[in-house]
Amino acid sequence: MREQLAISGRKAWLLLFVAAAGTAALAAAGWIALREAPEAEPARAPTDQRFSEPAIAKEQLRGSTPDVRSLSPAEQLRLAFATVFGNAASAIRTIDGKTLTYTPAALEWIDDKAVLLSFGQNALDCHACFGTIGIHYLTPKGDRFEVSGAWPTQIGGAAWGAPTNDMSISRNFSSYPVVMSEFGDMNQGCSYGGVSLTELRPEEPSRWGSVRTGFSNANPYSEGDRIKNVSGEITDIQKDRSFKVVYKGDDSFTETYVRRGSKFVLTAKETRMPVC
Repeated sequence: MREQLAISGRKAWLLLFVAAAGTAALAAAGWIALREAPEAEPARAPTDQRFSEPAIAKEQLRGSTPDVRSLSPAEQLRLAFATVFGNAASAIRTIDGKTLTYTPAALEWIDDKAVLLSFGQNALDCHACFGTIGIHYLTPKGDRFEVSGAWPTQIGGAAWGAPTNDMSISRNFSSYPVVMSEFGDMNQGCSYGGVSLTELRPEEPSRWGSVRTGFSNANPYSEGDRIKNVSGEITDIQKDRSFKVVYKGDDSFTETYVRRGSKFVLTAKETRMPVC
């Protein structure tokens, strides 16, 4: 019995020794594996895809074509003026004996064409010296313009070398923009005013002529003449059909202009508005 117990005891110790050795071997193997394995990259915070910007292929960026129409209106105006005159701010030109200093005024689009309006200040500022408003048509070519038509003195200016007393662009008269340039002067005490109308048609500008909007001879030089003050206002505009000019003052009357081809013309033989 004692011998059996002794043998059993030795077997138990042997089993314990084997188990301990196995555990040690496993631990050593694990330590070696950890030393040989590469270091893991630190964990990164997950990206919120809702706010991530979409990736744009470089090929798409290289293939995109610049367009002058994507520029701001001010940048388009500077580019158009520089295309015509070689300078973005101002340019001096001598035309028909007049030395004119041009500056950018406005840029209008007619379908796929750009129309540049430029103020031309006459170098001579005498009473009977007039400036002008130039018109140039341009065609967009990618990121630049090309000149396709030039009328540098298309619209007559005001006295004292000025290009205009005031300019505005209306889309009420026609399907195309109409340039309204105001003018006026005083001659030996008689003053007058009016507005010239020029339609910017796709093929070329169409000058309609002028509408007189003011007259006065109420001044010290009109002694012996009947003093008269008359002012006119353009009203009742029917696009591409007609408009009226209502005059009030010492004389009251209404004149009508109707469309005839590319122009508006006065229905009467001549205006009743007095002139200086």
